[in-house]
Amino acid sequence: MGVAEPDESGTPTESPTPGETTSEDEWPFPEDEPRFDDPDTDPGAEPDRSGIFFGLILAGWGVIEFRYARPLARFEEQLDAIGSTTPVSEVEPAEWKVALTKLVGVVFALVGLYLIGQGIVMQN
Repeated sequence: MGVAEPDESGTPTESPTPGETTSEDEWPFPEDEPRFDDPDTDPGAEPDRSGIFFGLILAGWGVIEFRYARPLARFEEQLDAIGSTTPVSEVEPAEWKVALTKLVGVVFALVGLYLIGQGIVMQN
């Protein structure tokens, strides 16, 4: 609890302890003024298109990763073979690695499509 301080009438009142907030301290502006940190209440706010942008990048990368899963997995295995006695030209990826690369590509594409859809819905 805080230290008792007398108010105007002379009776002691409790002051809040450090870190404790009162209802006045929750929001420093009156409720009738718009909050400009909220895009729903800011009349001049531009719609946020970053979700669409990142969704396009993610969906595009997912499609590329799905389509070229074997060459990408082979390239990764070639990088892993650097410094080993196996020649880089003889390295081949395992089938599970190709399947995992395809699965990750599908997940990326779906998340990208979701972000694009969310960006379109939030603009309207």
